[in-house]
Amino acid sequence: MTSVLDHLTAHPDVDPRTLSLDDKIELIHESGGLFIDLFKDTVVTDTLNLSALEHLTHVPSGLVVTGHLDLSYCDALTTLPHDLRVDGNLYLEGCTALTRLPTGLHAKYNLYLNNCTALTRLPPDLHVEYDLLLENCGALVQLPPDLRVGGVLNLTGCVSLKEVPSAVMATEVFLPDHLR
Repeated sequence: MTSVLDHLTAHPDVDPRTLSLDDKIELIHESGGLFIDLFKDTVVTDTLNLSALEHLTHVPSGLVVTGHLDLSYCDALTTLPHDLRVDGNLYLEGCTALTRLPTGLHAKYNLYLNNCTALTRLPPDLHVEYDLLLENCGALVQLPPDLRVGGVLNLTGCVSLKEVPSAVMATEVFLPDHLR
């Protein structure tokens, strides 16, 4: 069976934007994330798994995922667009180049940021309806003063975190050893 990338190479006259959603996903996986801009202004009506794509540096604007979005272990991912919408869980675990999250990010369910070792701050208006998992985010120095988490806030291993502001709200908070 011919891969989508091989097909496009053999037929350079084919516009990748005209591919089906499944073929776009396959092409993005085959390229390690190089063709991610095919998802600009795209609605994905299911879960989208783009984990461990070695060349994925960004997510295009206008992407809407009505299920879960898994970008875990995309080592080159540095930032997300301000208009990203995910109606399920957002998995960013192990995105070691991710330095910041966009203002206005709203996690409809859980936000997984464990082992995002370059992440230093969270946006001031971040809202997470269920769990916010930040375990081993060693560069995280500060939390938004009015952070609201509907479930668990896990901060274990956040060795650079200076304090947890008193106004932070969560159903349960797991602190790093130095703040206990």
